[in-house]
Amino acid sequence: MARMKAPFVYFLIVYLAGFALGIVREFFVTAYVGLTAALWIEVPIMTVLSFFAGRFVIERAPEIKADGDRLFLGCAAFIMLLIAEDATARILRGISIFNLWAGFDPLAALANILGLLAFMLMPLLVGRRRRTRELG
Repeated sequence: MARMKAPFVYFLIVYLAGFALGIVREFFVTAYVGLTAALWIEVPIMTVLSFFAGRFVIERAPEIKADGDRLFLGCAAFIMLLIAEDATARILRGISIFNLWAGFDPLAALANILGLLAFMLMPLLVGRRRRTRELG
């Protein structure tokens, strides 16, 4: 159970920040610039938030040392994120997350995929950066 604490904390920080940012995007930004541009604005912000959340979790979990452990952290958090986003989409829009994404144009879908990929890999990247700094 302790192995799932770090992924849960990472997921929770990023999900709650993303939920708040998604409200701003959905109700304010999208109306002015469109969905695709709004997602391209949101992805860099979420990537920075993922970086800080990943660093926060990695620094407080000394048992997570190996690249495989950090990759597990990111993948487990990613699965939690997909489940939470699907539940949120079903509650708020009445459709699955995959049906929601299917309605995106290709550039919006690319932004979404890149953001999710950055979220999943960030603990690995942050951990490698920390390890390089400790060795150097």
